[in-house]
Amino acid sequence: MTDTRQGTIVVDEFLEKHGAVLPAHIIDFALDVRSIFVEMEERSTVGV
Repeated sequence: MTDTRQGTIVVDEFLEKHGAVLPAHIIDFALDVRSIFVEMEERSTVGV
């Protein structure tokens, strides 16, 4: 199982470290992935 809070932290750290040099479509994808983690966290009382 993956802790979704950990997933959002990983995405946030990735964007913080590399976001300035990434193409816009990669940043959009990372934000989409982060949104999925947040949605999974909201729907689940247990880590997904």
